[in-house]
Amino acid sequence: EIYTLSLHDALPIWPGRQAGPAFVGRTAELDRLAGLLADAAAGRPRILLVEGSSGLGKSSLITEFLGRHPEVPVLAASGELSERALPWGLVGQLAHRADDGPPAVPLLASGPAVGADPLAVGEELLDLLAARSAAGPLAVVIEDLQWADQPSARALLYACRRLVSHKVLVTVSGRPRHLGRLGEGWARFLTRDRRCGRLALGGLNPAELAELAAALGCGGLSRRALRRVADHSRGNPMFARAMLTELPGDVLEGPDDGLHLPRSLASAILPKLAGLPDEARRLVQAVSVLGQNPVLGQPCTVPDAAVLAGVAQPDHALDQAMTAGFLAAPAEPRGLRFSHELIRRAVYAEIGTARRRSLHQWAAAMTEGADSLRHRVVAASGTDPRLAADLDAAAAGHGEPGEAAAFLVQAAGLGERGPQRAGRLLAALELLVRAADARGAEALRSQAERLPPSARRDAALGQLALLQARPAAAEALLSAAWQAGGLAEAGAGLAWHYGIALTPEQSRSWARRSLRAAGGDGAPPPAVLATLAQARAMAGEAAAALAMFSALPRTAALVPDAQADALAARGMLRLWTGDLAGADDDLTAVVTRIRAGLRIRHPGQALGYLAETAFRLGRWDEAQEHADLTVSLAEEAGRSCDLPFVHNLAARVAALRGEWELAT
Repeated sequence: EIYTLSLHDALPIWPGRQAGPAFVGRTAELDRLAGLLADAAAGRPRILLVEGSSGLGKSSLITEFLGRHPEVPVLAASGELSERALPWGLVGQLAHRADDGPPAVPLLASGPAVGADPLAVGEELLDLLAARSAAGPLAVVIEDLQWADQPSARALLYACRRLVSHKVLVTVSGRPRHLGRLGEGWARFLTRDRRCGRLALGGLNPAELAELAAALGCGGLSRRALRRVADHSRGNPMFARAMLTELPGDVLEGPDDGLHLPRSLASAILPKLAGLPDEARRLVQAVSVLGQNPVLGQPCTVPDAAVLAGVAQPDHALDQAMTAGFLAAPAEPRGLRFSHELIRRAVYAEIGTARRRSLHQWAAAMTEGADSLRHRVVAASGTDPRLAADLDAAAAGHGEPGEAAAFLVQAAGLGERGPQRAGRLLAALELLVRAADARGAEALRSQAERLPPSARRDAALGQLALLQARPAAAEALLSAAWQAGGLAEAGAGLAWHYGIALTPEQSRSWARRSLRAAGGDGAPPPAVLATLAQARAMAGEAAAALAMFSALPRTAALVPDAQADALAARGMLRLWTGDLAGADDDLTAVVTRIRAGLRIRHPGQALGYLAETAFRLGRWDEAQEHADLTVSLAEEAGRSCDLPFVHNLAARVAALRGEWELAT
């Protein structure tokens, strides 16, 4: 027999079946199928519709279930889009699989004629099911029911409707949007008959994806890499499996724009793109251009895509693109998106350079603000000082450090070479370091290291080395920056470095030098103030350290975002001095803002010390939750400096509860 492994669902059903490789999750679904099989064995026939979009593992679930019940005989058939016009194709498969059972009834034995009565064939099919299930339960599996030929669909419906005390479990799979092709009879039967049930499959959750990665030999991936697999696959097992087995670890761990469609999926998807009618293909390409945004899978409007594609009446083209699996169903007003982000990237990569640049030029004219700037950047060739200046302005007015840094890097690439380019690159690096985004800053490190030596360059690189837990490099770079220019940032970095090294006198000395270098009569920078207070507390002057924050409002909610680093330090000091309620208030206020998107210099300390506070207050579940989040965020941002501290906190509750594997 020949078995086809298609894009739609992996793992076919075969006689002498076995459970599929690396199957994870779906515990509730398997339990439900087992319950339905028990009902069928007791003479209560059941029909279950397993629904889900392409790649969600409908076939894998059914195969796994049948593999756990090898004693149950199976009749299996599957629909195929290209064979919908072949009369009795599906019934013929069932009759063929029944050859080793009781003698087939006349119409099925010879193969129904083209004009045979579906009701007569259905009656024989019912007789066949009755004979095969006389000795025990029988599993009937119909995959991709939506592609069944109409005569077979009518005959199968006739037989299913007349199952009374037969020991039969019928499991059919299909895609929700296409089941309407079967007609009103099937729709009414599946929704109203008490023997019928529906099982809608969703994507795998993060824990299940981590289990899948371990089963596939990828257990060493970081949480960040697994989260990116989850985001880009949207929990789709087929996409996740392909990413985990085909993309190297450095791609999964690396920058987001380095992810691409695995070869096995590209070889199935790109020919389908080439086979689309011209208008549908142009519409899909237009959506890939308009959807090229740092916000994963950001949708666009149907009218915008139609204008960019030059398609006057997009409805038919849109239906073709959705039927082929490229686009998901639109939801007004902004709902047109790809079924998966990696498919969008594959489509985008297939557009020729000249056409892609032209599409981005038109898209820039159709959009505004940051979206228009992004399209202009992609459409640009060579230097463009005007665009570089616009990117500078966008960076200056953008509140999100990562976005602002990206604008500056793009401006550096489009502007003139020389000091202006160096200034833009260093400004981007400084933004990312101040936001504690070590992973983003690391992407710029090699470019920064090639710039001429300067106090500013060495200070930024030294701060990055601290975030990455490279203390020797940090000390050398920050010392060089201080000697070259006496920068306050260099002094603050050295104060932090010596604080980590538990040498409070040196930490306090450098914090004071940093304050003097900052100059001015205003309030000291919050991060430097926090470092100085921490050094004084470690030197045994906790009360004096707390007094340094007397200018902050006592109510944490009233402290402005600009003072969040100082508020986190006050919460830490309150914890150290036994004021658990005060520490809880301060640190909870800071963490709430971090969760809402606020970037502070030392987020790991705020999150970690809140976990410590919750632990001391007896709120162990909350302590574990905060600690786990701290680990996740530290790994996501590449802040190796946080990991020893937060791993200790995350392991503590698990260890004290005897959860040794988790603690380890």
